[in-house]
Amino acid sequence: MKNWYYFTNHEVIPEGEIKTQPSRASALAQIPKTFVFPKTYPNSVRVPLPANPPVVSVPTDITPERVRQLAYAINDPAGGYKVQSLIGLHVSAPYLHDGGVAAGAEALKQDSKGRYVVANSEQLGLGGTSISNIPPDPEASLRVLLDRDLRELAIANN
Repeated sequence: MKNWYYFTNHEVIPEGEIKTQPSRASALAQIPKTFVFPKTYPNSVRVPLPANPPVVSVPTDITPERVRQLAYAINDPAGGYKVQSLIGLHVSAPYLHDGGVAAGAEALKQDSKGRYVVANSEQLGLGGTSISNIPPDPEASLRVLLDRDLRELAIANN
């Protein structure tokens, strides 16, 4: 299903195509064993719920089986990564499949020419943010993602 209004194609890209560390997929392979068929209440049911409210099944056939299997490393031990939506991207740091492009709020500053440079390398990458309990700053992280030189420094810090 390709819905332009979600700003994603909902595809799962095989790990072999991305060429990254497949350990994430191995970890996700156990998750489907915990799944149950999703159910909900009809919109006619009021809250608080009555004693025995009617229940309806939530359709799951909107995602092709091959995509679900790839996302959870079923039949392919390397798995894959879902194409994220662009909606809310500006507040969803850190970025990349592994969160490796992250920057804290104090990581960057503008130089005299208006370019962004590293002000605090201790706040670059996962080690300088999430692992150090410093929240990744969405604006700084997006700048690092889009600037090749800054991105290389953040990845090196990982």
